[in-house]
Amino acid sequence: MIKLYKSKNFKKYLHLSSIGIEMGVATMIGIGIGWTLDKYVFKEKYYPWITLVFLFFGFIAGIKNVIQLIKSLEKKENNGTD
Repeated sequence: MIKLYKSKNFKKYLHLSSIGIEMGVATMIGIGIGWTLDKYVFKEKYYPWITLVFLFFGFIAGIKNVIQLIKSLEKKENNGTD
């Protein structure tokens, strides 16, 4: 059991399992910022324009984070480090 935690593949899979979390958190932060700005800009009525823009920004930030994670894992794999 202890060897499982020290194996290279286990660590790689553990890092890759964070992809969904990173995408979700970045998107939710974008939605939260957009919703808050919409709430204060359009005081009486709710128009989701700013929310949609920040949803897009959050999604793009999530994709950027995933690409950086994959590149760092590839770089570690090519260098032979953990």
